[in-house]
Amino acid sequence: MPVPERLEQLRATWLGRLRSPVFWCCLWGVVLGVALVSQLARLGTMAARASSGLILVAGLLTLVGLAWREGRIWRDPRGIVRRVLFAVSRPLGERTLRAQSLAARVAAGSGESEELARLHYERLLEQASLDAVAGAAQKRARAWRAGWILAALGSLGMALALPLHVVEGLDVLLARRGKAPLELAYLAEPLVTVELPAYLRETRRALLLPEGNSTLPEGSVITVRGTPRVTGRQLVVTDGVQDVPLVSDGRGGLVAHWTVRDPVELRVAAQFGDVKIFDPLERTISALPDREPTVVLEGAPRTEELGELERLELRFLASDDHGLDQIDLVFRSGRREERRPLVKLSGEERLYRAGHALTPDDPFLARIFLPVSITIEAKDNDTATGPKWGRSAAITLSPPPVGAREAARYEGLKAIREALVDLVAVDRTTKDRELAERAKALEAAHAAVATALERSLEQRPGGLEVARGPRHFLEAQVEALRGTGAQRATPEHVLLAVDVLLGRLSTEEARRVAPRLGDVVEELAVRIRLLRDAPEQDPEGVTTVLRFADAGAEALGRLGMLGADLGSVAEADLGRVRRSIEARDLRHAELAAVHLAARLRRPEPSFGSAGGGAVESGMPGRGQGTGEAPSGAPGDFDQLADQIDELAGDHAQQLSELERLLREAEQAARSDERRRDARRRAEELREALAPLPEVGADSGSARAVAAEGRAHGEAMADSLERLDLEEAVESGRRALERLDEAERRRGEGSGSWLNPEDLEQARQRVRQELGQAERDLRQLRERARDELQGKLQERAEREAEMAGRAQDLARKGRDAEAPLPGEIVQGLEEAARLMREAARQLAEGNAERAHALEQDAQRQLERSRTGRAEESQGDPSNESQRDHGGERGAMARDGDVPGARERNAAEDFRERLQRGLGQPSGRLAPAVRRYAESLQ
Repeated sequence: MPVPERLEQLRATWLGRLRSPVFWCCLWGVVLGVALVSQLARLGTMAARASSGLILVAGLLTLVGLAWREGRIWRDPRGIVRRVLFAVSRPLGERTLRAQSLAARVAAGSGESEELARLHYERLLEQASLDAVAGAAQKRARAWRAGWILAALGSLGMALALPLHVVEGLDVLLARRGKAPLELAYLAEPLVTVELPAYLRETRRALLLPEGNSTLPEGSVITVRGTPRVTGRQLVVTDGVQDVPLVSDGRGGLVAHWTVRDPVELRVAAQFGDVKIFDPLERTISALPDREPTVVLEGAPRTEELGELERLELRFLASDDHGLDQIDLVFRSGRREERRPLVKLSGEERLYRAGHALTPDDPFLARIFLPVSITIEAKDNDTATGPKWGRSAAITLSPPPVGAREAARYEGLKAIREALVDLVAVDRTTKDRELAERAKALEAAHAAVATALERSLEQRPGGLEVARGPRHFLEAQVEALRGTGAQRATPEHVLLAVDVLLGRLSTEEARRVAPRLGDVVEELAVRIRLLRDAPEQDPEGVTTVLRFADAGAEALGRLGMLGADLGSVAEADLGRVRRSIEARDLRHAELAAVHLAARLRRPEPSFGSAGGGAVESGMPGRGQGTGEAPSGAPGDFDQLADQIDELAGDHAQQLSELERLLREAEQAARSDERRRDARRRAEELREALAPLPEVGADSGSARAVAAEGRAHGEAMADSLERLDLEEAVESGRRALERLDEAERRRGEGSGSWLNPEDLEQARQRVRQELGQAERDLRQLRERARDELQGKLQERAEREAEMAGRAQDLARKGRDAEAPLPGEIVQGLEEAARLMREAARQLAEGNAERAHALEQDAQRQLERSRTGRAEESQGDPSNESQRDHGGERGAMARDGDVPGARERNAAEDFRERLQRGLGQPSGRLAPAVRRYAESLQ
């Protein structure tokens, strides 16, 4: 139905009054709604931003729906009547709606008068005056106008009070991937500086970091400072991954420190939940890394045989771009690693060249049984990101099989026995020959014995030395072959003595080597277990260890009877292990290896003899038998060695007691009055020497000589203060000698001018103090002699008794069945002579002279200590083996406990050393005294 003209006028009048207020109310309502929603979005969390977006979308859809609904209403006549006439007069509006419905039915052909119905409808519309409609619309417009005014006031209030909050909320709302689209300046007067890392050894100062790209050393610290434009924001320095908060600097500003690790683009941002609003401040940093040190080891990489090595020279060059801090020598063998610091540097050296030498006796090398990798590693001084290590190429040492060196040494000793066998054969088979021919054959046989002895002792087969006791025993036995008369030993006697010694040494060698071979087999068991747990591993390690174990078992079998016994057991069990590995039965291979390792750590014979115990028989004894040895020479030699050790310990105690008596006597003679007087005299001596020059201009001039005299005089003064009269007299004599020489050279050449009065005063004072010190020293010694007279007589008797013991030992060493080497006998005789002279001096009361003689005698006794014939061989791996056993948690049970004599001798030596160092003199006295105090 078309809209009548009158109704169109009424609609125009109504809309003309309401269109503007409604528009502004909607507009300001939208603005206020957006401002309020932005505060929710400003929280920055995903939930808050999603809620804000949903609210805005819902509001916009609501507005669109309302606009569409209003359009439909104003295009429908019935809607216009309801909206306009109902506002003017509801009864009029209802009658108009009925008339409108009637006119619509008539137009549809209801049979009624169409003209009459339209006339009735138009008359009703005419009843609604335009003024009344305008008044109703004006009344409704006032309500809308109040609404948009309130919305406008609310929006303007937020804009004035919280303008940045609204902008931040909208910025956060529109953010993508945590980054807001609009940048805001949060820092006023920002300042970006950088401090270079400490390892550059640069001056610790802040440098201004310019805008744009910058390249900085790794570890540099960038500092961002600024004044916040607004408060209540969480500002951070970020690279997009890591955030460092800007915190208060205590002066109203903010500060943050960033350590350069990688290339970054640094920005300042305000954190709102999961979103950042970035500040325009930006710096792009490229990190210059601190490279690890470079180490070049001369000749590496290469592989050498440890058994053929006498000395390994390690020459290396280490370098770093900024500085070196430490250089280590690193050993790696199997699962073991050892690191030894070679040098600790200051961190400033960028280049360091040095060398280091290793020998096969090195503790680590002596106990390894797998190839060892040797490298030089250097550490730089990077304290910013942590020190870095650089490693050189490796030198690999392939060790000899376990026991191979001991077997070679034992075979060298066996060569002596074989030469003796040949000598016995020559002695027996040439008895019927002519004297000259027999003598020639015997001489050749003797020479062969001497050559075998020299080759075994001096050439060190296997690179190992023969211990001192066996060495002296063998030398004495070979010397006895050349003796005369009753002192000459028969070849048969010497052969039996050497055979007994070698039997005992081979047994001890086998006992030491077997546990080490057990370590190899234990390593084999571990490798098999690892291969069983991880079948994909390369079995090359198992093969290598098995090869070394086989070679060790073969070497063990060459160490006498016990070695042959244990070696055969090892070879048989290793064969079982090998067959199980080939059959891929790794479990039984591991069990066989574990069993063999345990057996080798109990190095006893498999079967006992003569009542001795054995492993296979279940007996606990050592299985050596109880039969009598064919020769008692080794036991007799050990008895003599024990007696010499006992005499040396007793005499060391005698010497210590004499020194204690002398010291007590001297201390008793040094009264407090004497100390005060000595201190006064020392000060007067220093005052007299003070005018003399301290350093001479020309060497050899009078001033230089006078300076030396002054130094000796001051040393004399120091000794006087300590009442060390012997040192004071010695220093005084040297001082007087140099001052007299300065007097003779005075006036000769340049640099020789001296004040004659000062020089003469110093000479007179030194001469006076020297004479007084000499008199005091004589009186002190006489007083000490008087006080010690009775005690010295007792010491003289004991010294004479020990002299007799030394002489008796020398005689036994010459005439016994197991003689001592000639040099040992001579040393004992010389010690006896010195002790007899010391006893005579003690009897006469000359304690100082007796003390010097006793010291000489003690030195001779120490040189004459031969060691036992069955002494453990000098193999550094023995000590290393105990260390290695300690790693397994086992307690060593075969250590030697020092006897009382050894402890007393060590304590006496320490006491004498500290006493001598504790009373130094001269210009080096303070340094010497500090060293002595470090020994306490």
